[in-house]
Amino acid sequence: MAVSYVGATSGTSVTTATTFPTSFPSGWAAGDVAILAGHVSANSLTMSPGAGWSSVPGISNPVDQGANSRAYVWYRVLEAGDSAPTITGSGAITGGWEMVVLRDTAASPFGQVGTGSTASGTSVALPSLTGVAAGSALVGIVHARVATGTLPNGINWDAAYTEVTDVSTSRATSAANVRNSSAYRLIASAGAYGGESVAVNNSVSSSMIAALIEVLQGSVPGIATTSADGSLSATGAVAQPADAGLSATGALTAAGAVLVPAAASLSAASSSSATAVVRATGVAALAAAATLTAVGRAARPAGAAAAASGALTAAGTVRHTAGAALAAAGTLDADSSGSRNGTGALAASSGLAATPLLRVPAQAAIAAAGTFTASAAVRIPATTVLAAASTLTASTPGAQVRGSSRPSVAGPTSITSVTGRTGRVAAVTPYGRSAATVTVPCDSTPEVTDG
Repeated sequence: MAVSYVGATSGTSVTTATTFPTSFPSGWAAGDVAILAGHVSANSLTMSPGAGWSSVPGISNPVDQGANSRAYVWYRVLEAGDSAPTITGSGAITGGWEMVVLRDTAASPFGQVGTGSTASGTSVALPSLTGVAAGSALVGIVHARVATGTLPNGINWDAAYTEVTDVSTSRATSAANVRNSSAYRLIASAGAYGGESVAVNNSVSSSMIAALIEVLQGSVPGIATTSADGSLSATGAVAQPADAGLSATGALTAAGAVLVPAAASLSAASSSSATAVVRATGVAALAAAATLTAVGRAARPAGAAAAASGALTAAGTVRHTAGAALAAAGTLDADSSGSRNGTGALAASSGLAATPLLRVPAQAAIAAAGTFTASAAVRIPATTVLAAASTLTASTPGAQVRGSSRPSVAGPTSITSVTGRTGRVAAVTPYGRSAATVTVPCDSTPEVTDG
């Protein structure tokens, strides 16, 4: 689910202060992520929000602009019963703070971050971030500090950002003052962001600091859609539950498991991948050029469909069970083992491939130009139907191509084994046609039989 904005709060010192009590925005809840920034005139003093708050990963606190000003950026995943922290300074400080709270974030909420500064100017550029994820949010933090004289009377953000805080200290113009502001931006499409200029209203030259923080989205519950070039990723597990849709070139990736259950669909050129397990359950559908890929195991149970050039691949095991269907140029591939159970169908030019072993259990059907390929064994048990120009191939020495319990062979079916020295010849009789023969090397043990 995409990150959402909850609220923001802010405050400053009137003159100088040793503590800065903060507050939570209304509507916050346990599990929300709070980003808290502190701003200091000069760089000789420190600020701390106390226990439970940590530096945003990727930002080394404090962020200094020479000897003129500094900023801190902390965060906390809020818990029930939390109280807003009080920022404590190492002395009497001219400064301020703001807090931005977000919801529906990932367990590890931060992606890319960056900081920038200008020693004396009327604007500062936000850091540029590449590969920002769809569904994430960008939080921008900016301050402007003057040693003496007129203070900027406002901060101007690019129109793509929604400003949520803009406050300043109010000391005499003979003393230093600081103006601090925050804004956010919700990201619909993955890509490069940042680089925009944030300027002061009244062209007052200031010491300026900027930070830009990517906050990542969490999992997709219930009914949800990621479209266009949107992507969902995680270092653990990613789930795309019932009725969820991933369309266009969207990607659903995880280092653990990817689950596409029930009525979920992957359409167009979308892809789903995991280094461990990929599952498409229930009546999950892979349409067009959609792919599901796993380094470990891929499971595709009853009713699941891969249409057009959809692909389900695994380095371990591929299971294609019950009424699962691969249509058009769909493929099921595995390096370890491939199995096809129940009444599943391979239509058009779809294929099922495995490096050592490939099974075609009871009532499975290979239609049109469907292919079964294995470097070790291909088995075709009872009531399997081979139609039209379908092909079974085993391609390494010692490989097996077996047709047991009288599989039905219709049309100009081709059943091919390894190449080599002529050995046993067995016959499989297509319906209404003369026997088709298969040749295997005589130094190999496998055979092709008609049951």
